[in-house]
This record gives sequence, structure tokens and C-alpha cells, in this order.
Amino acid sequence: MSQVNAKKLLAAAVGVGAAWLIWRFLLKDRALNLLSAVGSLPATPRGARVMATGFANGQPMPLELESIGGGHYLALQAAGAYLAMERAALNQGVKLRLTESFRTVDQQKSLLARLGRYSEGGLASTAGYSPHQRGIAVDLDVGAGGQRGATGSNAAWRWLILNAHSYAFGRDPNEAWHWQWGGVGAWA
Repeated sequence: MSQVNAKKLLAAAVGVGAAWLIWRFLLKDRALNLLSAVGSLPATPRGARVMATGFANGQPMPLELESIGGGHYLALQAAGAYLAMERAALNQGVKLRLTESFRTVDQQKSLLARLGRYSEGGLASTAGYSPHQRGIAVDLDVGAGGQRGATGSNAAWRWLILNAHSYAFGRDPNEAWHWQWGGVGAWA
């Protein structure tokens, strides 16, 4: 039995919250501990699901992620919305190019070390506080060149400005590339 299937069986037997605690603290030497064992998620086929340790407001939480292709993952509802948005863009001749999605704590720490803390003029959130660690944010190539405060300049940017809200995605006003899922009606 794979580790992912074992974890799902454990969750069904004792509930998700208890399963996560058992998995994380009692079985972690043998578990698929995505936070510390590998530091990043394995590339899996689009639609495949994995369990990871996410973070919200600095607190760890179990998070089921869905592969959206290319080694990128989002939380389940955000993944469904992103994939629908991606299909709609493709149907109109626009390709959305992902550069970032879910990040483990190790990936967020590495990014913070390279780009600096957002609150100090850098481009990264403190580990545990990024919406990428909740699986609800993507960074897309929109032709902004990674410059804070810049606007996008390509077809993806123009399409997203007109349509992303229909899929409950909104953008950070200071980061043209950062698009965040907010749930049904969040950006209406």
C-alpha cells in the first residue's frame, strides 16, 4: 500500500484532524512527510492528489492538493477553479504559464532568503504566512518582469484582467504575476 493510500485509510478511520496528528508526530519516520522529507512535491499527472503540510497564519495544517500539471499543485477547490480558468483561456487562444503555485515551508524559506521579506521591500512572505502555502495562489508569466508595482504586458495579462474574477481569482495590486483564489464570489 502506498503511503498516500495509507494516509487516506488512516484519515477515514479516525478523521482527518486526528489522522494528520498521528501521521505527522507518531509515524513521521515512515510517512510521506512532504514538509521535511523532500522539501518539494513530486511531479505527478494532472489531477493526481497528494497530502502536504500547508500553513495559514503561521500554523501548520493538513492540506490535500491536486496537481495542475508541470509539477504545480493547488488546494482542491482552487485547483478546480484554476483548471477551468486555464481551459477557458486556451479556448480563446491564450496560454497561461505557471511559474509558482503551492510552496512547502522549505521552498518559502529559500525564496525569502533570495528575494527578501515583503514587509521590508522584498518580494517574499515570511514562511508560514504566504497564500502559496495554503495552496490558493499562483504566479503567472504576465510580462511584468518581476518588478513590484509593474503591470503585465502580454496576452495572458489582458485575458486575466478581464476574466480571472469569473473563476474567483484576483491579483495582488503590487505583484502583477500573483493571482490568488478567494472562493466563490470573493472577487466579484
